[in-house]
Amino acid sequence: MIEKDEDKNIHVIENNWQALHPTESCGGPAEIKIENKSIITDIRSSISGIEDTQCITRKVKEYHRAGQSVVESEGYLPFGGESEFKQTSRYHKNLLRITQDINLRQGTTVNRHFSVGSLKLKGKYEAFTVIPPAQHQCEGSEAYTREIPQWKGKEIMVGHWHRPPLAIIFHRKDGIDIEVGTGFDLWRWEDNLGYHPESGSYKIHLKETGLEFIREPLACCEDFLPEQRNYRFTWHIAWNNDKKKLNIPQHKKLYIPFKNAGQEVDFERLNRMIAEAADENIYLYFNIHRGLSWPDHALSVPSSPAYCCGLVSEELCWQSPIISRRLKKICRRLSEVEGFEGLILEGVQPGICYHPSHIERKNVMGLVHWDINPIFDFLSWLDNHCKDKFKIYLNPNEEERLALPSLEGFFK
Repeated sequence: MIEKDEDKNIHVIENNWQALHPTESCGGPAEIKIENKSIITDIRSSISGIEDTQCITRKVKEYHRAGQSVVESEGYLPFGGESEFKQTSRYHKNLLRITQDINLRQGTTVNRHFSVGSLKLKGKYEAFTVIPPAQHQCEGSEAYTREIPQWKGKEIMVGHWHRPPLAIIFHRKDGIDIEVGTGFDLWRWEDNLGYHPESGSYKIHLKETGLEFIREPLACCEDFLPEQRNYRFTWHIAWNNDKKKLNIPQHKKLYIPFKNAGQEVDFERLNRMIAEAADENIYLYFNIHRGLSWPDHALSVPSSPAYCCGLVSEELCWQSPIISRRLKKICRRLSEVEGFEGLILEGVQPGICYHPSHIERKNVMGLVHWDINPIFDFLSWLDNHCKDKFKIYLNPNEEERLALPSLEGFFK
């Protein structure tokens, strides 16, 4: 739901949270409240320390589309090269997805700092979980959790990376988890506006009032003149206001059958299986990764050297368009099947890939991307298309699946 107050500020309101977009700002949101607590504030992007909150706003527009509340804004800095900021914020359940365009114009230089989506997290936090930068994962790094020390009267830095972590999940003492994630376009974040490699800076500072997460795709020690053009970045914020596990009712488990070596679903056999289990609480299990057979061009390339050698992994890359197209086709057919109560998805896990054709580009060394955005797109479509026909869950028993608030929120 979207409302406007007497000052025409935009409020996006759902069951237990609300976000504020001031009309004079072309970024934001300025604040996100969860359970009436002000938790996320001061979301901003900047060029040389000059933030988008200082822009002259040209337009702020709000609307609903495909089950999402959308706020669009654009403006420009009234000095220097008059660089432009444009942002689209899309809300769905507990997930905010942001597309940020920053158009560097007329000789705009970057004086040491260029930030996208820095923010403050109010309250007391006990730890944070890190999904490491892509390069670190290529070198064997896995997700890890780090404890946050108590405030002792002095600001300290509790985390620092030169490449963007794919996501960081901040764990509050009251049980609320906040996820801040980079989008699918990792190659843009890691390009550092064309400056030297590993010239980004991603810092977490412990302050008296909470945490500050500074996200700078470029932090250099000199004035730098990047190519004058539009730079686009995607990222997201998600929140989980409880620590309850996904609760699936007691049920009879039926795995969706396949035929032709995993090329298609055997719907005739599926209908027979459901008929034979009549009067039972039936839930269908759909193993997206292992159940279906996928061509090599749908698989991920785990590193730049692997791409150069023509190697693929056993994991899927959701950026390959064949995956969403095929799954939507199957789920449309499933929505016409009767006699079952819910669908439980297995194998939904985002990962990194270096195959440039997945993002419709060419590069002899490959281009790194994270396939979480097309997973968001598919789950959003599935929720809108099937939520009135059967219940949908992620399998809570998958040991390898990291519990991301951004994914689990689709099913609560």
